[in-house]
Amino acid sequence: MSYQQDPHDGSEFNLSPEPTRPPKPKSKALAVALVVIFGSFGFLYTYHLDKKMFYLGLSTSFLFSVLLLRFAIFQYASVALLIYFIYDRARLPKSYYQNYPNQPRRTLP
Repeated sequence: MSYQQDPHDGSEFNLSPEPTRPPKPKSKALAVALVVIFGSFGFLYTYHLDKKMFYLGLSTSFLFSVLLLRFAIFQYASVALLIYFIYDRARLPKSYYQNYPNQPRRTLP
């Protein structure tokens, strides 16, 4: 490790942080199963890279629950979004989960 002296008080501080272990790889089958069972909360499994997808599903579910009695369109939107979430999880390659989180963030379609 390399140390450098602080010019203000003369104390030494570490320039190179200790190496950290990479996170445990994720499972594609488990990611798909979580989305099927829990809907948008399945994106919490890979939250570091899928924050936008999680909040999109959460906000749509919230709108559905608030406007349930007024507009039936949100019910169809929530079901369509759930189907898209399942499709999205299933189409990602296994390498996406095996290399998690060492890859660029995804963008919304």
